[in-house]
Amino acid sequence: MTLEGVPESEIEDYIMAFCLENGTEAQLYDDKQNDIYCVDLSKSLLIKDATIGQVISWDFMNSNKLYRLDISISHTGGADIVNTIKSLYPLILSVIFAASMVIALIYSRFIAKPIVDISKIAKRMTTLDMTWQCRVRRTDEIGMLADSLNKMSRQLSSTLEDLKTSNTILQDKMNKEREQIQQRSDLFMAISHELKTPLTILKGETEGMLMNLEPFDNRDRYLLHSLQVIETMEKLVQDILTTAQLQTHKKLLHLSVCDIQSLVLDAIEKERDFIEIRKINLQYKLAENLCVTLDRELFTKIVINLINNGIVHSKENSSVFIEMCRSGNNCILTIENTNAHIPEDEIPHIFQPFYQIDKSHSGTGNGIGLYIVKTFLDELGFEYDIVNRENSVVFTIIMPLTEEAEPS
Repeated sequence: MTLEGVPESEIEDYIMAFCLENGTEAQLYDDKQNDIYCVDLSKSLLIKDATIGQVISWDFMNSNKLYRLDISISHTGGADIVNTIKSLYPLILSVIFAASMVIALIYSRFIAKPIVDISKIAKRMTTLDMTWQCRVRRTDEIGMLADSLNKMSRQLSSTLEDLKTSNTILQDKMNKEREQIQQRSDLFMAISHELKTPLTILKGETEGMLMNLEPFDNRDRYLLHSLQVIETMEKLVQDILTTAQLQTHKKLLHLSVCDIQSLVLDAIEKERDFIEIRKINLQYKLAENLCVTLDRELFTKIVINLINNGIVHSKENSSVFIEMCRSGNNCILTIENTNAHIPEDEIPHIFQPFYQIDKSHSGTGNGIGLYIVKTFLDELGFEYDIVNRENSVVFTIIMPLTEEAEPS
């Protein structure tokens, strides 16, 4: 502060302004050391018990008069400010703690929790558990990671389902293959057993005729009987061969649209002599103009075998009823033979090759008829069933009708 050249009337104003600005005490003396002006602004409302820390004095000339100015600087202002700040420490710490809690909550909510959720999902993925969805909705790197996990989950889930389906299909194929192998083994054993008996008969009759032993010396009679045995064996071998070819898919189906009535009538005519010999009353009721896509030869053999089976297992003077009708989009063919019954525990086995209900084999059948019927029907894809009624056995075939083509 320079007071030289300041008008004498303004010196006090300058001193007052300086003290206000710096919070100090000032005393002005003349050349005779008389106190002509004093101002003390070192004390304020915020600062109590101020003490003088340092006094600065300097002399100056003004209007050819010598003056001395003493400036007293107080150090209590800074200490009071420090004390004031210390008194505010609890409040400041509380604010800092509250701010830390808010920041921690924000971190936990928006950063830590999504990462923890993604970690839990990753652990579930290690157990191939895909029944989850990462519900992190963000646009940053964490959100991109969650979206990638969801996409990977869908792809893995789809792949696992495909693998399960493929494994199920493969398991079914393996089971069917094992079943077919077992069926072939059982079939070969049954064939061996069935062929052994007629071969033994032929061998005995031939040796008897060669040795001219009685009663085989009547060669014409036993040659005729041997021919009948050979024809029976030939038919059996042919049926077995056809069945084996179908099972190994070496025999192709010749499908065509056929009128079922004509095929059934044709099969009846082929069995007419056997019907008369067995004295069976055959009755039929066949609807007209029912056409089905099938293999004519196979279906004819199916009907012949069913008619033959019904005749064989019916007593003399019994009846066999053949009925064919339409039911919706299907053709229903039923063959019923009266005075017959199949034990319920035998029904699951009657389609096995060479299986006979009469364990003594005293009947005229060889036990392969229904096995051939089953094989042919499975190949054609038709539904079928066999059930007992009050005094009869009914075999039913359900075939989808073909309306749009002309019958062959």
